[in-house]
Amino acid sequence: HFAGMTTMRMSVTVTMISQTSAVGGKGIAKSGEMRPGSKGMYGAGIYFAETPKQTIGKAIVDPNETRYMVKARVAVGEERVVHHARPYLNEEILEEQGYDSVLALPGAGLSRPERVVYNSDQVEVVSVRTMCAGKNKKTGHPCSRCAEDGRKYCWQHP
Repeated sequence: HFAGMTTMRMSVTVTMISQTSAVGGKGIAKSGEMRPGSKGMYGAGIYFAETPKQTIGKAIVDPNETRYMVKARVAVGEERVVHHARPYLNEEILEEQGYDSVLALPGAGLSRPERVVYNSDQVEVVSVRTMCAGKNKKTGHPCSRCAEDGRKYCWQHP
C-alpha cells in the first residue's frame, strides 16, 4: 500500500501507534492519510510509539479534549538512530544521508523511544479510535470501566 515508496529498504515495516487531536483523528479517519506535523523534537514529521501508553504527553492537544489513537503500519526502512533532539531533521536531510526515518532512543528530554517519518506515503492507517482518560467531565465520555479498573488511559470501549 506504500504507493510512493520505491526503494527496497522501505520493505521494513513496523506496526505502531500515534496520538492526535480530535480534529486530526477525525481527518485521518475520513481520509485514511496521516500528514507530517509542523514541528517536533525531530522535525516536522509523523511521530509514533510502540504502545498507546507511550504516546501519552506526546501529542500537542488540549488536555480536556478527546484524543484519538491511530494504529498504522509504518515503512521505517533504514533508520537514523538519534539520542538527542534534532528539530531540523526532514525528509530531504535523511534522504541525503541514506535514511528513511528516525529512531529516537531515550536520552536528553526523551523517556521513551519514538519513531518519526516525514512522508505520508510511509504510513498505512490500520485503525483510528478515540482514547479516554477515565471519565472526562468536559466531554462527558462515560468510561467508568476504565476508572474502576484503575487504568489511567485506555482505548475507548466500543
